[in-house]
Amino acid sequence: MNTGNAKALDSVALRARLEKGGRLHRFHWVIVVLSLLLTVGAWQFSSQQVVQKNKSKFDRESEHIIRLVKERMELYENALRSAAALIDSSNNQVSYDQWKMYAKSLDIDQTYPGINGIGVIFNIQPKDLDQYLANERASRPDYRIHPQHSEKEYWPITYIEPEATNRQAIGLDMAFEQNRYQAIQRARDEGAAQVTGPIILVQDAEKTPGFLFYTPVYKSSGIPETLIERQQSILGVSYAPFIMRELMKGTLAKENRYLRIKISDADVLLYEDNPQERDVDSDPLFARTSEVEMYGRTWVFDIESGQAFRLATSSNQPYIILIAGIIIDSLLLGLFLFMTRMNRMALQYADQMTRVLEEKNIKLKEASRVKSEFLSVVSHELRTPLTSIHGALALFGQMNQALPEKMQEILDIAHKNSKRLNRLVNDILDVEKLSENKLEFDIAVTDVDQLIQSIVRNQAVYCEQYHSSIIVEGDAKGVVINTDQHRLEQVLINFLSNAIKFSPEGSDVVIRSQIIENKLRIEVADQGPGIPEDFKEVIFERFTQVDSSSTRAVQGAGLGLYICKKIITALGGDIGFTSANGKGTVFYVEFDLQNTGHEKAMNRGGVSQK
Repeated sequence: MNTGNAKALDSVALRARLEKGGRLHRFHWVIVVLSLLLTVGAWQFSSQQVVQKNKSKFDRESEHIIRLVKERMELYENALRSAAALIDSSNNQVSYDQWKMYAKSLDIDQTYPGINGIGVIFNIQPKDLDQYLANERASRPDYRIHPQHSEKEYWPITYIEPEATNRQAIGLDMAFEQNRYQAIQRARDEGAAQVTGPIILVQDAEKTPGFLFYTPVYKSSGIPETLIERQQSILGVSYAPFIMRELMKGTLAKENRYLRIKISDADVLLYEDNPQERDVDSDPLFARTSEVEMYGRTWVFDIESGQAFRLATSSNQPYIILIAGIIIDSLLLGLFLFMTRMNRMALQYADQMTRVLEEKNIKLKEASRVKSEFLSVVSHELRTPLTSIHGALALFGQMNQALPEKMQEILDIAHKNSKRLNRLVNDILDVEKLSENKLEFDIAVTDVDQLIQSIVRNQAVYCEQYHSSIIVEGDAKGVVINTDQHRLEQVLINFLSNAIKFSPEGSDVVIRSQIIENKLRIEVADQGPGIPEDFKEVIFERFTQVDSSSTRAVQGAGLGLYICKKIITALGGDIGFTSANGKGTVFYVEFDLQNTGHEKAMNRGGVSQK
């Protein structure tokens, strides 16, 4: 496949890629969808982390609420046990005044917030009732037991402090109502603190749910071991009445928590946060129900998060992640759309430029064709009269040896200029053929030494004109290469003629051949002024003429070295020079002895073999 076809296929492939790049493809959408899924996944993960964190917070606060209630009840139990210990230490005969003094020392309002009072309930058997009433009426004439009931024993509230707020409870017999009675019997029989089920305290004007808390007191120290012993030796109970609302107010101040509470006992509501408060969340984030054993009763805690909890635990992190991810996905899609649009624009611009270039190329080809035809016609038309003029001048010079000196000088000038004009026409034809890759080569085996000797002989007359001589050096004897002998000779003659022109009159010019690292190198060295620095970069370009400081007149069109470089490059060799200011110049050509001439010349493109 030649270079032109390869480039055409490359252009077709490139256009196909650009056309493909001008559309969104499956992998673009895959990337966008995967990125979107990653964003959603990160958002969901972050949301779950926030929910889990808030759930843990809710669970901790819920447990904390339950623990506070239990701890507060334990505190009240300790107060009741302390009261029982007082009775026990008084030989079971605590007086009204003693009890008032003890209750005052407790500082109930500060030490036990939420408690309605603390008192003593004695167990009175029917046979002891009259004596009991007489003892109590001695200090309190209006003391009485109420209400009447059918039970065979009495459990009247004997003392209660503060008395002012609990006056209606004094003398109230616990046996009149089963809830109170059963709880006090459990405390007696189990020897442990017990609470009643939900009741309405007689001293509570608002009639809200409450309960009684009992701790048994026995006639003997400690708790009897058997049930019968406990029933026979029971003295009474220390007790505390509670209004549930007041208990919760003292235990769990609403302003100190984010959760809403409802406490029930056997489906009877004991306490509930005010449902009219602004903290109510119509759709709570979290809710839980916990059953807690509370001194012989099961209290059900229904706890849910409120608006305050929602505000305290709200987090924008998941939404920030989601929004940022969507923005990134949008930018990614926008980038893909921008890239495809740019590809389409690039393709449109390329098509537009291609049309422009094709139009220009057509015009250039037409101009090149016209120029080539013009140069070919002019050059060929000039060659014939120039050859005739050159021949006539040479013949006239030979036939008229005795011409006057002035006329002979004019004849020599005309003869030299005819030769120069002939070379110029040949150079123009060579440049035209080289520019259009039409210069033909005749590749053959060439003896390097014989070629150099032939060139030296042909340049002998030229050397005589400048009183110069050519010195041949080197080790190229027996060396042969595959090349175009005529074209290589053309290059070396150009080197020699330039070297003679630029060297001082009477100086020597050296042509040297040598083998360096399996390469043939042929050099032509002069003794001229060297090549100026500003000419070194352009010395092999067309119409470049070195402005020599030599006293000789240097004439030419500046095409010689350009043609030399094109020829050597087409033949597969290298061409170059070395030059030092005031120390002369060395021009050289190099050929690789392993692959010379024919093969490289044919692979340069545009070089034809004759």
